[in-house]
Amino acid sequence: MFLFVNILLVLFIPLSYTFNPQLTDLDLYGPMLVANQYLVVSILDRTYPSFAVYRPYNSTEFCRFDIDILSLNLTYAMQLAVPNGASATPDVFFYEGVTIGVGAVEEVAIIEVTITSMLDCNYTTSSIILNGIAPNDYSVFSVNTEANLALYLDETITYMYDYSISIFSNVSGRPPLIDSSFIYYAIDTADGNWGVIAGAVASSGIYIPTLYLINFPSNIVGGNYNNYFVQQIWTATFEFSWQSIMARSVSGSTDYNPTYGMSLAINNAGDILFGVQSMNTVFHLYVNPTNPTSFIFRGSRIASTTIPSIGFGKNVAWLDNTTAVILANNISLDYTQWYSSSIEIYDLSNGKQLNNTQTAYSSFPTAAQSMYSILTGKIILMAASYAGSIIFMDSASNVYMILPSPLGYYSGTNIGNSLLSTVYFSSPSVCPQGNVNQGSTSGKYLFDTCKPCPEGTYDPDLPNSPNVCLPCDTTIYFCPLGAVAEVPLSFMNTISQTVAFPKSPDVTEFEDILLLNMFNANFQTNCLIITPFFWVLIMFGIVFVIIIMMGIARISGKFENYRTKIEWIFRHLDLINEGEVRRSELISSMILRKFKKVFSLITVFSNMFCEIRTERSVEL
Repeated sequence: MFLFVNILLVLFIPLSYTFNPQLTDLDLYGPMLVANQYLVVSILDRTYPSFAVYRPYNSTEFCRFDIDILSLNLTYAMQLAVPNGASATPDVFFYEGVTIGVGAVEEVAIIEVTITSMLDCNYTTSSIILNGIAPNDYSVFSVNTEANLALYLDETITYMYDYSISIFSNVSGRPPLIDSSFIYYAIDTADGNWGVIAGAVASSGIYIPTLYLINFPSNIVGGNYNNYFVQQIWTATFEFSWQSIMARSVSGSTDYNPTYGMSLAINNAGDILFGVQSMNTVFHLYVNPTNPTSFIFRGSRIASTTIPSIGFGKNVAWLDNTTAVILANNISLDYTQWYSSSIEIYDLSNGKQLNNTQTAYSSFPTAAQSMYSILTGKIILMAASYAGSIIFMDSASNVYMILPSPLGYYSGTNIGNSLLSTVYFSSPSVCPQGNVNQGSTSGKYLFDTCKPCPEGTYDPDLPNSPNVCLPCDTTIYFCPLGAVAEVPLSFMNTISQTVAFPKSPDVTEFEDILLLNMFNANFQTNCLIITPFFWVLIMFGIVFVIIIMMGIARISGKFENYRTKIEWIFRHLDLINEGEVRRSELISSMILRKFKKVFSLITVFSNMFCEIRTERSVEL
């Protein structure tokens, strides 16, 4: 049923640039992108098997292989595999598919593709159809490092095929000690005929992520299965309550759901990365490669300890024995909204372990290494190679490979060199003058970019000049940050940019104080009664009324006696006699100054009191 649905999707529903697991088969059944130190292989079309094959260290060697469907019937490609490990065999890859030829029963097929020439894109195939073995949504597929033994495991069978002697055999049922409820999600093998199987075991109504450390036979001559058994079982622990809620329910649908996908990667030193995107966590374990009998737990890292989300650890890989690469997606818990995608590099050298306090050494994309404009920005798959490259596939099936760059350059990712419409490569970008990239661009340094020369050094950026910041004699030369040449100090004119700040004149005259405050009237009722200008107007009003009354009395002649008495009173209010003018000038001047001081202080305090009352009234 699943096969029929996918054929309809491929034939009638175009791929969307908006990720939707119901509208694309990029994220279904098995990896469409694999890599080792010799090859990168990606599926261009699952239904009519065609593959892009290229080198992880040289973008010029590129081939497209359209598998001969006449001899293999029509084969739907489900899973890819390349031999990994220190002794990986070059120029060979494998895929597991389903035969869907006319009149044929759907059966599992395993095909070996051997590249005979990358210049002419020639290849040969060797295939075997597992008669009577129907395809399974939950199965894993791998090959050993010598590329002679293919391994296919599902819920009911373990199938092995030895290509070196064209012998196949199968073991009915599961490997010993594997739980009957176990669901297969991922597998990876290592040198020494051992590997790890990742999946989930039913417990208390949910599936719990579980690892099996298993030995594989070196050959299958005479049914040699003596060392085919599980060495140890390791079970993940839910650190947060939402993780157990997100776990797959035992009573739920049995259809393949990419939400619960897992990833595995084993390096040549025995370190294991185990990514569980539904837990948003990557686990770090270790197996002694010379005696692979038990797991040693190193640590784990969750994308966020505060915000529930999924997607971190969707894919994991190694750039070398101490450099871990993690696909850090940020997706909603229902796996329908894709917030962001990034690829993070972690430095695990010198005994470092993956944990929640360790930050990524570097990540992609950044402002210096942006995403190529044609790409959607939603990363579905990611792989890495010991050759130093990181390869990823977006939601529109575009593949981009970030290649390491030579000394003095950095990997320019805003460029898309293409040998095929859906496969793109980064390009070495020279550091701008005054900037250098002194370290290697392989391993953990892949995302490193150029940095400006520090103060006291310069980068001449001349032909055949070393890619280093050269020291300059600061006693006679001027070399600021990012300098491109030595500038003699004699060329530099000393210019003082210090400007004296103008100082406001001091206001010491009380006449100025009175002038600034006398007419500063606030016409609110609670302030008006204490405003000096208001009382001056009152006094002027009183004087004006008296003058009017005196004028009326003088003109009418009826109140002459009263007017005379009032004049007498005002004359006697003058404290200064006519003969004491000079002496009185001094006295009156002193009195006036004192009066001004007192009046100015009263005025200032009156205004302050008024402002305070106004502010309080506003607050109320």
